Amino acid sequence: MRNLALTALALVLGLGTGVAVAQTGQADQAGSRAAPAEKTTKAERSQARKQRLSETGRENKAGELSPGGEASGAPAASTSKKYSKSERQSARKERLDESARQNKSGQITSGER
Repeated sequence: MRNLALTALALVLGLGTGVAVAQTGQADQAGSRAAPAEKTTKAERSQARKQRLSETGRENKAGELSPGGEASGAPAASTSKKYSKSERQSARKERLDESARQNKSGQITSGER
């Protein structure tokens, strides 16, 4: 009986301190939450937006933006190779023929069996 009471007391103390620490914010040792953002006025947000848009416009006029619209150097979709209609049709036909061949030989299973 005494062991049961001591165990219950230890459990209550352990859970109670855990809840208290969590409520103080000290339990977040890893910094998993982002720091609160600074409060800004509407005028400051408007000014920052104008600055961002003017920088993008300047980069666009100077030719610094890639076709994807990224000035950071991020790779954009490659538009260097254009395929003709006949090339696309022949590639599609080859893919369909390959799929049909695999399907007939039983390599492609359909549904659950």
